[in-house]
Amino acid sequence: MDQVIIKKAIISVLAVVGCILAFGLFPIAVFADIVGDNQNFTIDKTYDSKGRTKTASRLVVSTDKLYFYVDDLWWSTLSEKDQGNYNKAFEDLGVEFSDNIYPKLTDIYGSDFNSNINKDGKITILVHPMIKEAGGYFSAADGYSKLEVPTSNEREMVYLNARRMLSVNTKIYLAHEFTHLIDFNQKDVIRSVSEDDWLNEARADFSSTLLGYDESYHGSNLEERVKVFLADPQDSVTEWLNEEPDYASASLFVHYLVEQYGVNIISETMSSNETGIGSINSFLKKNGQPEDFNQIFSNWLMAVSINDCSYGPEFCYKNENLKKLKVPPKINYLPTSGEATLSVLYNSTYYAGNWQKIVGGKGNLKLDVFGGKNEQFSIRYFLCDIRGTCSIKTFPLNSENQGSISLANFDTNYSSLTLVQFVKGKVSGFDGIQPIISYSFTISLTQDKKEELGPPSSDAEIANLLARIGSLKKEIARIQTILASQNQAVKTTCSSITADLALGASGPEVKCLQEFLKAQGPSIYPEAIVSGNFLSLTQSAVIRFQEKYASEVLNPLGLKSGTGYVGSATRQVINRLLVG
Repeated sequence: MDQVIIKKAIISVLAVVGCILAFGLFPIAVFADIVGDNQNFTIDKTYDSKGRTKTASRLVVSTDKLYFYVDDLWWSTLSEKDQGNYNKAFEDLGVEFSDNIYPKLTDIYGSDFNSNINKDGKITILVHPMIKEAGGYFSAADGYSKLEVPTSNEREMVYLNARRMLSVNTKIYLAHEFTHLIDFNQKDVIRSVSEDDWLNEARADFSSTLLGYDESYHGSNLEERVKVFLADPQDSVTEWLNEEPDYASASLFVHYLVEQYGVNIISETMSSNETGIGSINSFLKKNGQPEDFNQIFSNWLMAVSINDCSYGPEFCYKNENLKKLKVPPKINYLPTSGEATLSVLYNSTYYAGNWQKIVGGKGNLKLDVFGGKNEQFSIRYFLCDIRGTCSIKTFPLNSENQGSISLANFDTNYSSLTLVQFVKGKVSGFDGIQPIISYSFTISLTQDKKEELGPPSSDAEIANLLARIGSLKKEIARIQTILASQNQAVKTTCSSITADLALGASGPEVKCLQEFLKAQGPSIYPEAIVSGNFLSLTQSAVIRFQEKYASEVLNPLGLKSGTGYVGSATRQVINRLLVG
């Protein structure tokens, strides 16, 4: 008699004594799943490689804390040898979970145990083929009864991608999804609140660092987050669209938080009745910290810009793997002769960094900032003199988010001015696309009317001029290098775009679109990022392109401004230029 028959026999016996149990004379028995058991599970069609909503599965490995169920359809395609390899991988992952992942994460974040649906203290892992980019996922529906949520599997459960189960990163995926399971129990079940997605995902992503998986930096989860962040540093930390830049910015911000305030800032916010920014502010107040979230976010933006502890411990990372992280600012070149005015309009959203560096110019500089009356802005600036001494200052803003600073003889006294700014004020409701907020700044250069000066009359004046000349030579060489790279011909990987493209799209045609937009120059696509992912910067570039060719794209459709959607009219112009 095999194990399945034995289990069915036990259930039959229980049916006989059911009336006794109903009177409470014996405790209700709980039965563990047995290797070989079959189950039908509900799955998320957006992750499943075939877009299914259900799958038949079988239990192939059971450890002290985990059940490993596999998708029958996938498992049946494997050879006996391959099945053995996967079973070994499951067993090794079970040991890693018991010895490292479970004890460390529950110690820091709290218990995952949901008494409403966990019958035997074990967590179910369902392994099924998913879309290529997915490592795994977690479904909150499983934490409720079927009466509450009909699609529930009524288990403490996570899902892992069968295609990645032999990867060295599988333990990272499991730790990430297990953190979501803890979060669900700590927030939704125990405290009846739902954590903001950005903080929920940031904690889960930080688990790989907590468990020591990022100590070997090359090929690590942390290295991948840094690469994505540097490609799109202006992505909002709090806006959550479930895209790679969202994970990168949120993860690097939480790494900074833990460095500055210790791991308790993520463990105590997990056990808080508040969520997101509110839970962080409560932690800071409870622990006597003078800063609030806005101040910390401003410090972080400066830290990823200069990353230098000599300006203060709040302006750098201590992690050896993050000490070289620096966001390159957008550079605004001022004319080196005559009076001039430069105006820059910038679009952003809440808690997204913006770094603008001002170099060159001649004479006295005045910088005016104009923000929206109904929003809140935070601006700092990093000012460097010609000898290389720099300082961090707060930009003065009035109640209408307007302000100005003046720097006399900018060309003779300073080498650069970098603005670091963001929009603040909102504390929750960051799921989905956030509103675009515009602000601008204007740079004015004026010159004093005075008699022409003669040659330097002292050694000090000569040394000052030589220092200035040396600094200007270096800046000119750097600018020439940047301009040379920007003027290189850009080749596209296709001769036409055949599909409509919009925000959220990805693939070869998006890459071709980005290469085309890059070839149009910095006035259309200043960021020039070619990633194959249609994100906000690509959308803004499309809008600029549509407005440049408004007579062909917008006017026939009765539109006055670009939409960022690459439809037939836009594709027609792009394809004509590609062929030309």
